[in-house]
Order: sequence, then C-alpha cells, then structure tokens
Amino acid sequence: MSLYRRDHRYDIDELVEDKLDELVVVENRHKNEIEDIEKTTTTTSVASAFQVPPKKTFLQEMAIFTEVYSIENLLKLIAAPFLVNTSLAVMFVVVTSGGLTALYVATVFVLSQIFSLPPYLLTPFGIGNLSIGPFIGGLLAVLFIASINDPLIRWCSRRNNGVYEPEYRLLLNWFGLAAAAGLVGFGALCQRLASYYATTTMHGIVLFGVVASTTALNSYALDAYRDMSNEIFIAGIIFKNFVFYGFSYFVNNWTAKAGPEIVFGVFGAIAAGLILITPIFFHLGKRYRSFWARHNFLEKLSIKAHAAL
Repeated sequence: MSLYRRDHRYDIDELVEDKLDELVVVENRHKNEIEDIEKTTTTTSVASAFQVPPKKTFLQEMAIFTEVYSIENLLKLIAAPFLVNTSLAVMFVVVTSGGLTALYVATVFVLSQIFSLPPYLLTPFGIGNLSIGPFIGGLLAVLFIASINDPLIRWCSRRNNGVYEPEYRLLLNWFGLAAAAGLVGFGALCQRLASYYATTTMHGIVLFGVVASTTALNSYALDAYRDMSNEIFIAGIIFKNFVFYGFSYFVNNWTAKAGPEIVFGVFGAIAAGLILITPIFFHLGKRYRSFWARHNFLEKLSIKAHAAL
C-alpha cells in the first residue's frame, strides 16, 4: 500500500479561507532547505539522503498488518457515509443517482417474467439479447456526455465572466428525463405486447437517461463537495444496494397483479420528480455551499471526510 499525506493547506478548494500567505511561507521554506542541502553536501550524499528504501520481501508484502495508516476513530469512519447525507445537496445527489439506477434495474427484474411468456416465448438466450438496447443507449450516453460536458462548462464560465461554478454540472441532469420517458414507454409497450425491438429501444432510452444523470450528479458532487467525495460515493453504493434489495421483494408480484404499464408509469413519475428538483440546487446551490462550509455538521462532530485524490 502507498499513501501520500498532502498538506491540507494545498487543498484551497476545500477551505473557507485560502491562506495563500501560509503556502508561500511553506514553499519558501522547502526551497531554502533544498538549497542548503545542495550547498553543503555533494551529489552523492544528496542521493543517499533521499535513497529509496529497499524493496519489501515476499513475506513482508503478504503481511496482514504493516503499520498504522490512519489514526482516525473506526466508528467515525463508519458513520461518515451516513452523516454526509445531513447535507441536502449530498442527499439530492445520492437519492437521485441511486434512485434512477434502481429504477433501471427494476426493468431488468421483469424481463424474463414478461418475455418468456406468450406471445414472445423468448429463450434465456433471447432474453439476454434484450440487453443490446441498453448497451447501445449507455454507449451513446457516454459518447454524448463526453463530447458536450466540458465545452458546456467552458461556455457557462465565459458567460459568468470567467468564473466556474460547480452548479453548471447540473445542466446535463435534465437529460435524466429521458429515463422517465423510457420507463413510461417501456411499461406501456409491454402492456400492449408490442415488438420486443420497440421495448428494448425504450430500455435503451432509460439507460441513456440514467448514465447522463448520474454522470452530471457525480461530477457536481466531486466539484462542489470534493472533501466528502469518498463518503458520498460510499453512501450512493449503500443506498442503491438497499433499494435493489427492497425492489426484489415486490416488483415482480406488483407487475403480475397491476401490469407493467401502471408499475413503470409510477416509476417514470418518480424519476421525473427526482429530476425536477434540479432547479432548486442549480439556483441556490452556491448559497447552500456557503452555508454548509460555515455549518458543516461533520466538523461539529469532529468527523473527518475524505476527498478522492
């Protein structure tokens, strides 16, 4: 394991006050130390002073315990992914990205339930081929987001006198409405026993919207709350897994009783509702970031969050 502990004063995007004067002092001190070493030692002695430690033996690499890499309280580390959700912006990111992903997975739950019966009578191989639609939809979403994301941010920054705001990332979240439309269309087509070419197209539209929205939301979380990015990522995984588990208890029975049109109509409405929260954080996100920086609940509990480096 390798670990580099960077001076927190360099993380100026996480600090309420930049304290650039302290960074200048630190940089000058490091520069002076290096100059003193170069003046008072030879090249050989300098090289030996910074000699790379010897490679670990096989047994040393296989050791379970080597050294203490963190002195943080274990209970606080466990609690942090849950407590970051006390930030409304973080909760929005976790619930929206996790919720949309879970709603997409709900479509997968019912594929064999619907398409193995008449009039489709698809084999397991045929049901597996229905994933071609989501594969294409997800691939198109990745290519589209990759091509438009940074140019859109640069355009917004120029319109804002060259100042970048993390909330610009949320503009692409509107493409998440494609997931809502796809869910409604998927349920309606399945209810009417439409061609599986049409249903898998709707399935692909769902994944297009999910990929676009989750990319936008995760980019926003990374830029706006980088100091909590690891905990936000873990919170998202926990939320999604619990929702997946909960869906497995009722989605199939509900679909058999009410029909796919009602089930996925409800899911589509939920997805649209989550996306329609976006304007609140787009317009008030900067003020809320300022509020959170001054009233960070984790800091009040002496819990340290971790940034993705």
